[in-house]
Amino acid sequence: MPGLWNIEEYMDLIKDLGIEVYKDAARPAVSEVGAVAGRTVKALLAPIRGFLWCWEKIEDYVEKEVQKRLEKVPEES
Repeated sequence: MPGLWNIEEYMDLIKDLGIEVYKDAARPAVSEVGAVAGRTVKALLAPIRGFLWCWEKIEDYVEKEVQKRLEKVPEES
C-alpha cells in the first residue's frame, strides 16, 4: 500500500530513535548512577580498609617485638 511503511522500516526508525535517546538522555544518567555506586561501595568498604590497615600495623609491631625478644634469648649449645 502506498504511503504505509512496512514493519522493517518501523523497526529501523525505532532502533535509530532508541540509540539517539540513549546518547542524549540515558548515558549521562547511567554514568552518574555508576559514579554514585562506585563512591557508595568505597564508603562501605572504608571501615574494612581501616581494619586491614590496623591489622597490618599490629602484625608488623608484633613481629618486630617478637624478633627483639628472641634476640635476647641465648642460643642452646
